[in-house]
Amino acid sequence: MDHQSATLTRIVINADDMGYAPERDRGILDAVGNGICSSASILANGLSAEGALRGWKEMEREWKKPRSLTPSLGIHINFTEGSPISEPKVIPSLLDSKSHEFLGKFGFGEAVRTKKVDLKHVEIELEAQLKWFQKHVGRAPSHADGHNHAHVYPGVAQIVAKVCAKWDIHWIRCPYEDFPVGTSDNKQNNFCRNIALHAQNASKVFRNNKLRVVSHFYGMQISGKDLTVSNIQKIIAKASRTEGQVVEIMTHPGYPSKTGDEFSRSGDRLHELKVLTNESLVAAARKANVGPFISKLQPCPNLVNSLDNIEVQGRIIGA
Repeated sequence: MDHQSATLTRIVINADDMGYAPERDRGILDAVGNGICSSASILANGLSAEGALRGWKEMEREWKKPRSLTPSLGIHINFTEGSPISEPKVIPSLLDSKSHEFLGKFGFGEAVRTKKVDLKHVEIELEAQLKWFQKHVGRAPSHADGHNHAHVYPGVAQIVAKVCAKWDIHWIRCPYEDFPVGTSDNKQNNFCRNIALHAQNASKVFRNNKLRVVSHFYGMQISGKDLTVSNIQKIIAKASRTEGQVVEIMTHPGYPSKTGDEFSRSGDRLHELKVLTNESLVAAARKANVGPFISKLQPCPNLVNSLDNIEVQGRIIGA
């Protein structure tokens, strides 16, 4: 999987939400160990995070035998769901005053929009999550991405960029899309459109802080039932015809969880797992340059800079 020339476009297939629930963790480990996922990101405040890491480390010992590069493990920055790593009293603007939990996917976005979020609290919580990762993994994350893409909101992106650069994190997700498929969920379409708009501005912030962003990102529009063998085959085929780029496909595999939100309990998680372990895709990934995030990889400057010219007017990018 990792024996291709360094000039070929690298395709990173990342499994988000490790540590969310044991069922999700088992699915992620299956997707990495037996499927095409070459990377994962973990929630520091996830209820099953420590157990997930034990499973990851057990498999890592086996990965080193047949692979020249082991899968990458990054931080799934979380400001939207569950309890924080920090003491609630030091980050009150990020939390519900009664439950002391994060404000939720839409609640956090609204709080940022109305300037109710103290960005110093964002910095405190992000530092706490990165310290948790360092303590339990023994190194800094290979990459960073955001739960519900909260890391690209205005103001938040500046804090995230500064802190990630300080921690010498090489790669950060910038969730813009260019794959011509829309989801079947209109509410999700609207959410993706807004995130894509924020991602345009965040990409400049990230690059100005010497963080690397991929040439192409896929995942918001092809989540759940919209993630298909055909869609991934098209992405791999397209990427394999290019050189010098880095492409990321975001996925959410797993077995439906017994706890958590509707997204985590959904059968869509198992659907994604079945797609990502599909035999034909595994064979295609072996022939393509599918691999992890590694520090020496550079994104294609021309494609990344072309983000400045992307227009999003009433629709998702590429829809």
